[in-house]
Amino acid sequence: MRINELIQPTSIEEAYALLQEHEEAKIAGGMLWMRLGQHDVERLIVLDGLGLDTITETNDDISIGAMVTLRQLETNPIIQTHLNGILSRAAGSIMGVQVRNLATIGGSVVGNYSFSDIIPVLAVMDTTLVFHHQGEVPLDLFLSKRLSEPDILLAIRIRKQEGRGTVHKISRTELDFALLNVAVTHTDRWRIAIGSRPAGAAMATNAMAHLDQADRIDDQIIATAVELAMEEIKLSSNAKASQAYRRDLLSAHLRRALNEVK
Repeated sequence: MRINELIQPTSIEEAYALLQEHEEAKIAGGMLWMRLGQHDVERLIVLDGLGLDTITETNDDISIGAMVTLRQLETNPIIQTHLNGILSRAAGSIMGVQVRNLATIGGSVVGNYSFSDIIPVLAVMDTTLVFHHQGEVPLDLFLSKRLSEPDILLAIRIRKQEGRGTVHKISRTELDFALLNVAVTHTDRWRIAIGSRPAGAAMATNAMAHLDQADRIDDQIIATAVELAMEEIKLSSNAKASQAYRRDLLSAHLRRALNEVK
């Protein structure tokens, strides 16, 4: 990859203006995936030093700056304690520490990679994205419709909830991409997301509705929820795993995940 113009603005407003005036301009996150590409970048805008690398909380929300690294997510006490530390655990499962010191949550979200270990977890939390120009956008809306115009992600906002959560990343080695991701939370309702299918994260809405309607969660309720998820979630094959193998993984790991948080 060749970068023709590298700019480090001194404010978000300047960064946004630079992004708007050049249709080929790109925002730099951790640049781990961007720099693997073969295309040239006419204008690269670096957001370092603009205050987007902090994690804060209020009584109601946790706000994660877009330039927060995966290593920060992994080690931050606020993230480690919310919903059994589900987001911290997901971040800590990605590659090695050297990679996690560079990769940012903003890059992970905006890239919307099908192999993402982060997006399925954010999908089972109450997550809103905060953009400079378009303001607050629910994560599910962003994932389904993308943005109508270039914008700068400022933060990921998570509404604090009481409950439990778990995430299963199934991969051949700790440093490999996931064959499947299973993320589950149980707060005032159930949420289930399946990622690396090998497509992007999908919600098991029928299984979630079944669990929400149950008076108590027993083995039979869980078994039916797993069956509903298996019917609803589309799995396919790629070089890493066959569709049949992913079905076996989904059946086993979703059952375990539901039992962990019931």
